[in-house]
Amino acid sequence: VVGWISSPETARELAEDTRYKVLAGASTSDVILSTNNKVKPFDNPKVRQAMAHAIDRKLIIELAMAGYGTPIGSHWSPAAPYYLDLVNTYPFDPDKAKQLLAEAGYPKGFDAVLQVPGKYQYSLRAGEVLVDLFSLVGIRLKMENIEWGQWIERIFKNKEYQLTIIGHAEAWDIGIYAKPEYYFQYDSEAFREAYANALKAPNEEEKTRWFGECQKIIAKDAVNGFLFSSPSLPVMKANVMGWWKNSPTIALDCSQVWINQ
Repeated sequence: VVGWISSPETARELAEDTRYKVLAGASTSDVILSTNNKVKPFDNPKVRQAMAHAIDRKLIIELAMAGYGTPIGSHWSPAAPYYLDLVNTYPFDPDKAKQLLAEAGYPKGFDAVLQVPGKYQYSLRAGEVLVDLFSLVGIRLKMENIEWGQWIERIFKNKEYQLTIIGHAEAWDIGIYAKPEYYFQYDSEAFREAYANALKAPNEEEKTRWFGECQKIIAKDAVNGFLFSSPSLPVMKANVMGWWKNSPTIALDCSQVWINQ
């Protein structure tokens, strides 16, 4: 009666079939343009901010995910508690992106390499869209399709990269930004302090405040290109009612599910 779809294109096809319905839920997977913050020119905050202004999240979701997904402005899923909507921190603005590049010393843009793991179609498709988007502001990306083993060894372990695209599916993983040795190589004392305060917060009000501050810091620093939260796509017969759409869930509670005859 119920199944889950990994292909957004298939989900769109089934959604157009009146025999079925597809629930566009949220997941904890954040798809990001991972950026090596220690290599030039990405060690310059203005360059990262320029890239953030060059990202059209809605276009990426439409072309790479058949319209399924939620734009994000920081490393936190809308499916998780304490989420802040920060997509307007750096709205899509190619002219502003060009201005920031000029201020950073790159009035004619620059060349860079985007390495994507070929095993993930969303990475390839999002990469193709970003190549076109970045070309509008003078950032000339060469996209390389690499095997997963190479991605793990060269990018994740050895940090031998400039840009890559990957989904971070772990819930509550914003703490990776407190680790300067992590493959982003982001080093912020302000973030580490905010994260430490969030972990030791005595109540929900303080947790909300400090986890919110964590999201704001990395959004403002444009540590990575925050693209979208991957969708959860349960599909079922059209007469199945009350199914929980978000993922992950600890248990499949079907107590409120019913069949509309």
